[in-house]
Amino acid sequence: MIQLKSIIRMMLSEKRQHLTNIAGLTIGFIVLILISLYLNKELSFDKHVDNYQNKYRLLQQVNDEKAAIFSYIAGESIKERVPELQSFCIVSREFGQQKVDNNKFDLKNILTSDASFIDMFDLQIKEGNKTDLLNTPNTCIISESTASILLGDKSAIGESINFGSEYDATVTATYKDIPSTSHIKANIVISISTLRALQSNWRKRFFSSWGNQGSNLYIATPPGTDITTLQEKLTNSFLAACPWTQNAPKEILESMKINMQSMQDIHLQSSDVQWDTSTIKNSKRTIKSFFIVMIMILVLACFNYINLSTASSDTKQKTIGILKSLGAERVQIFFFFFKQTLTVVMIALALAVLCSWALLPYYENLLHSQMQFSLLFQFPLLGYILLTIIGVTLLSGLYPALHFSSQKSVSLIRKSASQKSTEKGLSLRPALVTLQFIVSIFLIVSLFTIKRQITLLTSKELGFSKEQLVEIQHYKNQNSYEYLAQEFMKIPAVKAVTAASNMPCEYINNENNLMVVGETQAKQPSACLVGVEPNYFQTMETKLLQGTGFKDRKSDDNNVLINNTTVKLLNLQEPIGTKLKLMGKEYTVMGVVEDVQYRTLHEPALPVLYTSNYSNHRKIAIKLHPGNHIETVNKIKAVWSSKYPDNIISLRFFDTKLQANYQTEVSQLHLFNLLVMIGVFILVLGLLGLIWFVTENRTKEIGVRKVNGAKISEILAMLNKDFVRWVVVAFILACPIAYFAMNKWLENFAYKTELSWWIFALAGVVALGIAILTVSWQSWKAATRNPVEALRYE
Repeated sequence: MIQLKSIIRMMLSEKRQHLTNIAGLTIGFIVLILISLYLNKELSFDKHVDNYQNKYRLLQQVNDEKAAIFSYIAGESIKERVPELQSFCIVSREFGQQKVDNNKFDLKNILTSDASFIDMFDLQIKEGNKTDLLNTPNTCIISESTASILLGDKSAIGESINFGSEYDATVTATYKDIPSTSHIKANIVISISTLRALQSNWRKRFFSSWGNQGSNLYIATPPGTDITTLQEKLTNSFLAACPWTQNAPKEILESMKINMQSMQDIHLQSSDVQWDTSTIKNSKRTIKSFFIVMIMILVLACFNYINLSTASSDTKQKTIGILKSLGAERVQIFFFFFKQTLTVVMIALALAVLCSWALLPYYENLLHSQMQFSLLFQFPLLGYILLTIIGVTLLSGLYPALHFSSQKSVSLIRKSASQKSTEKGLSLRPALVTLQFIVSIFLIVSLFTIKRQITLLTSKELGFSKEQLVEIQHYKNQNSYEYLAQEFMKIPAVKAVTAASNMPCEYINNENNLMVVGETQAKQPSACLVGVEPNYFQTMETKLLQGTGFKDRKSDDNNVLINNTTVKLLNLQEPIGTKLKLMGKEYTVMGVVEDVQYRTLHEPALPVLYTSNYSNHRKIAIKLHPGNHIETVNKIKAVWSSKYPDNIISLRFFDTKLQANYQTEVSQLHLFNLLVMIGVFILVLGLLGLIWFVTENRTKEIGVRKVNGAKISEILAMLNKDFVRWVVVAFILACPIAYFAMNKWLENFAYKTELSWWIFALAGVVALGIAILTVSWQSWKAATRNPVEALRYE
């Protein structure tokens, strides 16, 4: 008896309501699809690797600090002392440019390892001999995309690649590109025996020095291994082999341990891990946040559907009455309206799939991430989305179906509009609208807080001026720097040139124990040593807080400048003249400078000692005068090419470098900003639909009031007061929830913004403004309508 055409007929008779519902659900489903694709990718990192459940990365932990790097000799010592491991892989990074024939390249992600790398990361060999790879000196394997870049369509097997003008390696195999859902990136993997064969002192120190930490250690364990027991054995093996721990105090030994980090956890649980080589990291907290926001937006769309579906309508009431008088049972009426909901959901879903497919390129660009739309139609993602859609259908359709199926037949046909507006469907509406405003205020508070935090990260005082500042990777000797500095200064737009072993916004690679000479310290903190040119702080515009700066390299041989964090860490009342010992050498403090931000603002400032007696100036910084820098950059490149024709210059501006450190946060902010606007738009859609029905049902009342002398302002106040009351209640409930959630989120940062009262007040004002503007637009039309027309309408 209940046919699909009856559902379509009712939908056509209520175009405004169903178009609003379809629009809201379509937008909600677009959010569901796109966020699900993003979450699916983030949660699938490293799960393409065979036996990933039993593979781990080793971490050094001292107190609460974790680091993902070890010395090469530490890796070999652990491997030798823990033979029961199924596999042990040492991965190191190689720097320097590449040359094939006469073509120069500057590819990144060049690794060194042995044959264990192939099994550890499940490399898919595409061309070449699959046996005995990475075991022979002067050999390497390369990815398919790298082979295409270096050699075009030519076969890569047997080709020779020169690395940094230091050594050559022959390609013995190509492998399928490592998936983007891998925490490790590898364009080229060079056999570690290649580096062992090199005779330079610094290469030899890499393999023999415990202080030369630049390797990542990975292990594979047999199934069923007791992780706690194995971690204890790894820790004991490391402490027994490391020469630094032989005579260390008991409290220091107890603070050190080796942790096993599951490979599948690296991407989402490494925010507190230092020296993490993965370039793109995320966190479980961020994943949960986007999941919650997605659910909130779907709930907003569902509540819109319930509110608009239960709003009074002559056609709907009469249809129920006719169906019941023709013998329809309550169950049949229930399924009639449930099928109507299902029809709306299916239409919205179809539109959402099409829109998501069209929007995917823009979405990928927003997040700087590639996603596979085809995964939407594969399990398990398809199953999750279908379950969510079933939940949306039940949430949206259950109450309206129960509400309408419970009503009686004859009275439905005779009821007037004024009577219908008093039905119990209205009693749920204030609660639903209040919940919608709670969600909206929560999202607005979250947006303001996240935006302030990202602004703090990108604009906080960094301890140097990033404006018009260029960085060049140098990796040459002192004479090379002096020649380049002299030539760069001949360029009119160049203001100053300096150099350092480490520049801001990056890791410092020589952290060691620091002590005050003549004092007994129960705990020796770690500090870093940075070699700088005497003019470094003037060029970088870093403030000198106490004492004097460097004059020249010779006279300041044993003098250092320290940063403010070092002063606080060592509790130095009079830092000038204090003698410090670092890396076995004594230094005298001659000055204190402000903290320069290394790493990122997720982490607190490091204690740093600066020395001018240092020849390893790996980075050159060039300060430019304001203006158009295109011509200046070209001149800098020309100077470099004249000195090093075989090397490609690696140049970037500091503001670009800083932005890259927070690319993930900025992308997530843009996405969250978009989601909040979508949530607010769905709320506005629902409010518009609701006020349409409210004004329709009160048309006669408005006409009578106007005939009796009511002012337009009084009519507006009458129609708006309920919505204002709902916003006030929502504000009171939303503030503590938002405060708790944002406090939790800010725990991820060493430097954090304050949750000021005005953020919550502004969110409340915005929500109230949205409600008043949306409702008043339709209320004004109803209030200014000719009362004669209103009474005739009734």
